[in-house]
Amino acid sequence: MVGVSTPGDPIEDYLDLLYARLRITPRQARRILAEAEDHLREAVDEGLAAGLTEREAQEQAISSFGSVRAVVRAHDTRLRRLPAIAVACDLAMSAWKLLSIGLLAVGASGLVAGVMNAVFGNRFVGGTPRGTSFPAAACHGWLANNPAGARAGDAAAEFHFVQLSDLHWGFEGPPNPDARGTLPKAIAAVNGLAQAPDFVVFTGDLTHTTDDPKERRVRMAQVRDQIGKLNVKTVHLMPGEHDAALDRGEAFQEVFGKTHYTFDHKGVHFIVLDNVSDPGAVIGDEQLGWLASDLSDRPRNAPIVVLTHRPLFDLYPQWDWATRDASRAIALLEPFEHVTVFYGHIHQEHHQMTGRIAHHAARSLIFPLPPPGSQPKRTPIAWDAAAPYRGLGWRDIEADAARAYYELQERPVQGA
Repeated sequence: MVGVSTPGDPIEDYLDLLYARLRITPRQARRILAEAEDHLREAVDEGLAAGLTEREAQEQAISSFGSVRAVVRAHDTRLRRLPAIAVACDLAMSAWKLLSIGLLAVGASGLVAGVMNAVFGNRFVGGTPRGTSFPAAACHGWLANNPAGARAGDAAAEFHFVQLSDLHWGFEGPPNPDARGTLPKAIAAVNGLAQAPDFVVFTGDLTHTTDDPKERRVRMAQVRDQIGKLNVKTVHLMPGEHDAALDRGEAFQEVFGKTHYTFDHKGVHFIVLDNVSDPGAVIGDEQLGWLASDLSDRPRNAPIVVLTHRPLFDLYPQWDWATRDASRAIALLEPFEHVTVFYGHIHQEHHQMTGRIAHHAARSLIFPLPPPGSQPKRTPIAWDAAAPYRGLGWRDIEADAARAYYELQERPVQGA
């Protein structure tokens, strides 16, 4: 399940998600939603008065109000503050009943267990001799097929991460007079989050293309220095075609490391795919074989997130918004129940389903591009001095691994 904002009304989408996740009566939910909407709409009016667009004002209002998960948690905490005497009485009565039943059950089960162990051996009741250890893959498989067994760790399975994309460091031109300023502004915004993300991902085009190999490395080193200002311990990087297509990823690997790899975080398996180092805009046989091997022993209901640069479907091939052998990667991923793809490349927010796989494109930090096929050529949308940074932004993602749920918040780049 994925929570996303649509091109319509982000506040309506936010309230729908909030209603779905509140564990209260419909009457209570309506009261809370009405109060939340009042606060949000007031904040939107303030944003509009400050010169923001309707969508930018809504996104800023939601960001200030808090994520759905944070609001639900706060409300659950408030509900738990019930009158102490009533709670104590209920607990005492429940404990007495459970104790009475438990004593009888334990006595009877102990007698039965002793007899069965004596006749059939210790494994009859215990299942496995004491001291037996299991490999990680076996534990992974059991938890995936018995999700209730992981409920005690649900809190640990919730996390959030940030996606930034298409920095194009080194670009200069009218589409962004503040080309050297948007990345630092985004980094400052991430550092200013009330709760630091578990990690940050950069989905490609860290630098703007250049034919000069030395200049390419200089730009990458400068990006590395900028990224070092994040107050986040873990950062995951991948190339875009501007970084890697001219030298098949040689400079990128020198400065940042591998172009494709995997990592795991709190129950979610992340796969970084490189669909840019080959100038033919393909993933390639070798990497597809690597992907097949990685997926071969995964449970079908394991949560999987794919991070890549180009879209893994034919969004608009005429503008190079596709991966030529993406269908082979999708065929490997389709058998899995919970697959989500986060990518960049198209410089705008976009959401698409291919079967049961959700694909989410992020905005750029340099300039927005027009919707696919909306004009003859793929040229940057002109900078608007009256609304600078319009269309630029980054993404905050709340993840709940136990439920394979991702709540997306699109955050705009703010001026100084």
